[in-house]
Amino acid sequence: MEVSITLLQEIEHKALTLSISERGKLIRNLLTTIDNQSDYSNDFEKEIQERVNKIKSGNAVGIYRLQLMFFQILRKNTNDGSSFS
Repeated sequence: MEVSITLLQEIEHKALTLSISERGKLIRNLLTTIDNQSDYSNDFEKEIQERVNKIKSGNAVGIYRLQLMFFQILRKNTNDGSSFS
């Protein structure tokens, strides 16, 4: 089914006026229609669940922790007389 660009633009404009919660519901509904036709839906669900479990268990490594580790290594190397220049 061909949908004109103007109709797609109108739908996008209306979707952007929705609240975040409403957009989330819309996205979920749209993805569900794709997931029913996709072999990847189980892989995505598994990945999402693994990430949620890591966050809940406190085992997820976030950007802040990675930055902290980088700066600790950098500080150690510069204190040892090493240079990064």
